[in-house]
Amino acid sequence: MSSTTIVTCYYMLDHSKQTHAHYMQWIGNFMTIQRPKIIFTDKKTYDLVFHSIQKQEIYYYMMEFSEFKTYQYIDTFRKDLERDREKFRHNTYLYLLWNEKSDMLRKAIELNKFQSEYYIYCD
Repeated sequence: MSSTTIVTCYYMLDHSKQTHAHYMQWIGNFMTIQRPKIIFTDKKTYDLVFHSIQKQEIYYYMMEFSEFKTYQYIDTFRKDLERDREKFRHNTYLYLLWNEKSDMLRKAIELNKFQSEYYIYCD
């Protein structure tokens, strides 16, 4: 039992603000934190990034974009992208991720994989 579980997500997107290598460096640093973690990801990202990182205190929650609660708003996000001044680095899937974080946290709390009292979302 741990008093706190850290919840996060990582999904490889076609284009991002940072390079994939940069995110991999951050993930390496994140994995050194000695707390239970629930990481939301999809099968593609898990197979390419996380498959080789197996630790007892890490639980990978597999969830495709189409399973997101916010996926029902995908058409709205597509329209929003048209007026986004940073559309060269943003995309509809990033919008989905931004808006899904609170539901990811809820899912982690309900799962209670590590019988934690507290949960924190970390980008």
